[in-house]
Amino acid sequence: MTDSAAFDASEREHTPEQDHSTEEISPVADGTPTVAVDSSAPTERRRTLRKPVLIGAAVVVALVAAGGGIMSALSKDVTITVDGQAQQISTYAGTVDGALAAAGLQVGAHDVLAPGGASSLLDGTAIAVQRGRLLTVDVDGRKRSLWTTARTVDAAMSELGLGGSRFQVSADRSRSITLSGMTVAARTLRTVSLQQDGRVGSVTSTATTVRSLLAERRITLARNQRIKPAPDSKLTAGQKIVIRTLPNVRLTVGGKKIGTVATEARTVGELLRFSKVRIDGDDIVVPARSTKIASGIAVVVKRVSVKTAQHDEQITQPADETVDDADLAQGSTEIDSEGNPGLVRVVTRTVVTDGKAAKATVVSRTTVTQAQARVTRVGTMVPEPVVAAAPAETAVTPAAESDTSTAAPAETAVTPAAESDTSAAAPAETAVTPAAGSDTGAAAPASSSGVNWDGIASCESGNNWSINTGNGYYGGLQFSQGTWAASGGLAYASRADLASREQQIAVAENTLQSQGIGAWACSGHG
Repeated sequence: MTDSAAFDASEREHTPEQDHSTEEISPVADGTPTVAVDSSAPTERRRTLRKPVLIGAAVVVALVAAGGGIMSALSKDVTITVDGQAQQISTYAGTVDGALAAAGLQVGAHDVLAPGGASSLLDGTAIAVQRGRLLTVDVDGRKRSLWTTARTVDAAMSELGLGGSRFQVSADRSRSITLSGMTVAARTLRTVSLQQDGRVGSVTSTATTVRSLLAERRITLARNQRIKPAPDSKLTAGQKIVIRTLPNVRLTVGGKKIGTVATEARTVGELLRFSKVRIDGDDIVVPARSTKIASGIAVVVKRVSVKTAQHDEQITQPADETVDDADLAQGSTEIDSEGNPGLVRVVTRTVVTDGKAAKATVVSRTTVTQAQARVTRVGTMVPEPVVAAAPAETAVTPAAESDTSTAAPAETAVTPAAESDTSAAAPAETAVTPAAGSDTGAAAPASSSGVNWDGIASCESGNNWSINTGNGYYGGLQFSQGTWAASGGLAYASRADLASREQQIAVAENTLQSQGIGAWACSGHG
């Protein structure tokens, strides 16, 4: 092969940073130089000098023949390899640079030449040219530039210390780097543990944050999902990323649906606390607050309040009653008690749940006033017949120089003793049961209580001490027959209206001692 052989078009066009000019050398086919002849000389001279010229030509031919052998001895066969592509040339150059120039090759500032350009050229010399290529690498956002003689991306990355499987490169690692340069992106690969709802896997990614990893994996977090660490956290090799799906809970409070809540609470009680739902002692929580949270569970809080109220109920007065009274004269009656309706205080309890009141229940019933029947006493006592007292026997014995008294009947004459005054003795006093409608005439003791009995009588009967209206109450102080008899009234008369004012007051004093002033409705006038 001659030195006119050329590399492919891409190599001939390599011109980055030319540091010297080259001169193109015309190729010689047989290695013998040509001689140029001047054709402008006059023909006559050629005729006159023909013989000398022929002699000169012969000399020249002889010289050329001798020179051809010399030139052949100076020619060298060398091998030039450019980026692994080799060619052989024959050249008369004495240095490597001369051989490259003879081959039409230029060496750039970032190319590597071996042996050096000034090295002497010998027959059989092997010249190697490694073209420099500019590689720009963007490593995780930081750019680095490198002139390299490596011909592939992988080889150049290894020179940068970015080889192996630690990086993901944007170009195929086996791709050739062009002479015009190349830019590639390299991203650090990180292997992390990704756990989602209990499922664990190993993920290798170039993502730099948790959020970009999720985007790379096309994972979109639902409203009820939580992730640790936070989405904006930086991603580091060996990191553990946990995605947890929170249970959805339907919450109703006080009859109002709050909605579906995603919660990290472990129990119903924690859910209510996290949701800031206040619970008082009467409220009802379903299910119980200790229940563990599960997805889809429905939690209901019933607002319960208890209202207490009271009202009075009137009890109907019982039917009138009559009782026999042996101390009361037959045919007479006495109102022992007028009777009255009763009164009961009722306390009720009403439970209100979510604003709806249940039926009230009775908590207590307290009797304020006892219902009493009207009681009438009916006399059954038959009065004993009145017996006249027999006259007392009297004996009169005169005493000397003394008065002699003799008990005798009212019409008995008394004989006086001689020389003495005689006086008749009064008949003996005999107790007599008063006949009906009569006054015994017994003297009544004076009032000692200080009560204004006339004032009470004025209110009770209009100060009519003998009043008998037939209502069962008699006299100025309106005694019932039973009270009159029980208080000693029969000592004066069978009924109060038949007794004198003083006798009625005496019986009233006895009643005052046993029953008190309250026995009279008009006691305020006493």
